[in-house]
Amino acid sequence: MGRQERRNIQKLQKRRILWLERERKRESGLDDFAVWLEENFDDEELDKAKAYFVDLLLCSGPFKDLESELSDICKDYGIDYADAMLILDMMTEKMSDLFVEETEDAV
Repeated sequence: MGRQERRNIQKLQKRRILWLERERKRESGLDDFAVWLEENFDDEELDKAKAYFVDLLLCSGPFKDLESELSDICKDYGIDYADAMLILDMMTEKMSDLFVEETEDAV
């Protein structure tokens, strides 16, 4: 990966983190999960974990290609496969309430 490509990825990750920070003010489920990330990842890993979460949530970045393997995606974010699975599991657990609330509001 070249210098420019890494720089572009960093810019995208910063924008995803900005989106998360704005949305967590509006949605308590997102805030709860962001707080969980902040409690469980050190400063060096936190931005990568947040960017990974946003891409996973929005099916953007490498997740838009359903054939991408999770281990390859983890390498792109610089996180361990185990951390990726932990984020996915916790996201599913904590965000399920959000989706249930949205469904109930729609009815």
